[in-house]
Amino acid sequence: MNTTTLRSINLSTAKRMLGAAPRRATQLSWFTVAMLATAVALLANTASAQNSVWIGGTSTWYDPAGWQGGVPNSTRNAFINNGGVVRHLLSIPAEARSLTLGDNVGESGTVQVTATVPLNII
Repeated sequence: MNTTTLRSINLSTAKRMLGAAPRRATQLSWFTVAMLATAVALLANTASAQNSVWIGGTSTWYDPAGWQGGVPNSTRNAFINNGGVVRHLLSIPAEARSLTLGDNVGESGTVQVTATVPLNII
């Protein structure tokens, strides 16, 4: 190459010719990867939780007929919104990922715990 050719090459072109990526592109790609990883983690956490909604009147926590979506467990959120009463009476542990009593204005729900083992909200 002669000196005229070298003068017409800018810094970005020189880096590309030498195999070096521009610094800004590297930072952007790491930022993009970090944002995508965060979004995937949040979506995976949300997608893994399922809901159990109380549709019974007054019954025990373990009554599958009282729950739409199945009896709550460590992967299910429990919602009691219909004014119903759920009783935790047995000596069998009960659990839920979360428990919501009355999700919206005007809604209510009750949990009566008289068991010898706890109701675990995870």
